[in-house]
Amino acid sequence: MNIPITIQDFFKIILYILGIGALAYLILIFKNIVEILKRVNKLTEENEENFNTTMNEIPKISKGVTSIVENTEKAIESIVPEVDGILHSTNNITGKLESITELVDGATYKVAETVDSVTSDISDTADTIKTNLESISGYIALMNEILIIIKNIIFKK
Repeated sequence: MNIPITIQDFFKIILYILGIGALAYLILIFKNIVEILKRVNKLTEENEENFNTTMNEIPKISKGVTSIVENTEKAIESIVPEVDGILHSTNNITGKLESITELVDGATYKVAETVDSVTSDISDTADTIKTNLESISGYIALMNEILIIIKNIIFKK
């Protein structure tokens, strides 16, 4: 017996099969959700005492945190003026260091100028002494020659 199947009937069969598969998958999902909820319920029942203890401790913890925050605010309020004072002192010290640096720079420049001037003067003096010594040695040599000539003249006669 041959029963002809149309394309529409073929797609309906495929849709029915997919629907059955989706329904089976949905049943598995619901089964897993039920198992997870059972575990969560069991865990909650086992730790109910811990949850209650924690919930009772939360106000104490909150008060402790509030106290810490208040103490921190008080500490910050007391530290701020001192930090401002330290900042002011630091600015004063920085200004003084800058003026000291300027004075040292000025003194260094003056010392360098003085050393250059003294070096130049000593060099000029040494050149003058050298020139004068050369002149004196020339005069002495000239005097020596004159004395030799005079000596020769005196002893020849």
